[in-house]
Amino acid sequence: GYTQESTKFLMIPMAQTGQEAVGSMGTDTPISALSDRPKLLHTYFKQNFAQVTNPPIDPIREELVMSLVTFIGPRPNLLDLEGTSKQKRLEAAHPILTNENLERIRAIGEVADNQFLTATLDMTYRVEDGADGMEDALQALCEEAVAAACDVILVNCYPFWEGYPIEHANIYMREMYRRAQRVADGKKVIIAETGWPNIGTPDRGAVPSRANAMKYFIDAVRWCEDEGIELFYFAGFDEAWKIASEGDVGAYWGLWDKDGAPKYF
Repeated sequence: GYTQESTKFLMIPMAQTGQEAVGSMGTDTPISALSDRPKLLHTYFKQNFAQVTNPPIDPIREELVMSLVTFIGPRPNLLDLEGTSKQKRLEAAHPILTNENLERIRAIGEVADNQFLTATLDMTYRVEDGADGMEDALQALCEEAVAAACDVILVNCYPFWEGYPIEHANIYMREMYRRAQRVADGKKVIIAETGWPNIGTPDRGAVPSRANAMKYFIDAVRWCEDEGIELFYFAGFDEAWKIASEGDVGAYWGLWDKDGAPKYF
């Protein structure tokens, strides 16, 4: 059952040296587990490290088969003709960017009639914060990156999930909104989701009740009207399916019950 190749390049070297011979190009035959032909036992086992002995890949001397060209941007789905396949990517001749190339990328958003938007974000943080400060710095960097890529910022404000009592809930929501404004850097900020459940298990100092839900709604609406803030009150109707992910409070965030009847007026 041994082929001439196996005998010459595998069996004889193994008998002579006591170890499997090192090949230069590997094998392109189908793996034995998927083959419809009988295979020897040893062919079912593969080494997990590279056996190639070629010199390092050389894009200059082997330019016909190797390139250092790098694309910057999301990889498109070639089968999605209406979606990501139309997204443009930057092509760089080398994966290592010089200061000059980096400056070109930074300024490309200022070029008229192009499809790229660029933003420069500060990824430094105070050395006094040490390693513990990296997590907060990365979180702030992600927030700034999202804000830089958007024209309008939609924020979700849920003091209930932070365990704040109803007396401090509106203060906390204001602080969440101010924080989003600082990150938005002048862009429009809309409160897209907020609310307070009227039934369920308390979360630390946050207690679900009919009175608390109504107070939260009134305080939120009044504050947004006074400040000229756009607000979309979350969960117009109770939704029972949310119990699976939000616990027993999940089905009671709405201003109307699951049958469409108003709960508070």
